[in-house]
Amino acid sequence: MGSDKKLLMKHLPDKLNGVVKPKNCDSVVKICKDFDKIYRMMNECDPSPDRIEEFFELASACGMLFVSLGGEVSGFGKQHVTPYMHCLVYHVPNFMLRHNGIRKFTGQDNNDCIIILSSNHTYTMLFNINYMCTFSFCVYKGVEKNNDDVRKFHLTKSNKWDAPKDILLVSKRLQFTSQHEREPRAYMKRNGEYWSTEIKEARSKRRKLFDTPCPESQPNNPERVLDINGLSVLEIKQELKELGVKTRARKLEKLQEILKRALEDQ
Repeated sequence: MGSDKKLLMKHLPDKLNGVVKPKNCDSVVKICKDFDKIYRMMNECDPSPDRIEEFFELASACGMLFVSLGGEVSGFGKQHVTPYMHCLVYHVPNFMLRHNGIRKFTGQDNNDCIIILSSNHTYTMLFNINYMCTFSFCVYKGVEKNNDDVRKFHLTKSNKWDAPKDILLVSKRLQFTSQHEREPRAYMKRNGEYWSTEIKEARSKRRKLFDTPCPESQPNNPERVLDINGLSVLEIKQELKELGVKTRARKLEKLQEILKRALEDQ
């Protein structure tokens, strides 16, 4: 959770008077203050069992009060209870007791969250609900960077049947190679005279080949004599087509005249 949200939870409850209906104002303010206290208790290091029990009772009471306001305050009630609220009451205390607090699983100083990668998707969640996912993988350091690497690798693979195994292998490989850099490949010059003389000779030979005209490209009969009067309509149209002349004329005399003009223009 960012610092702006922490400031919001700290200062907002005292400013709700006059905004919420007077009948339910005290309950709404109490929920906000209790949630601020719950959040701070959840991020304590090595909480005692009594402290965890206090956390559970406070979270349960806050949830019950939230449900009791259903129908009276907009946005409250049983129908607005989310899975996150369920995890807060019934799963977070269990993890706090099992792991001596959950602050050690936070990814950054200001963002108390854990990345959970299921078999097909990546989710950003507030709590570690490891046993609720069939396959899950938690990243405890550098959440955003590691999550980007994991997601990139996961989406580029065509075989996604064993995604948790692949992600664990990638993270371990990144861990081993994080302190190393790729060394440039050594270049051994085999022929010392190539760049000074041989390359120039090869380029000069290449230029000579390109400058020499190809005999096949030269016309075999540049002075072609065409008997226009002896050609038929189809033959004249074929000649005009080869010359790039388009016409709709059909009469023989007109086509002969067009062909003569086309030959004179060349």
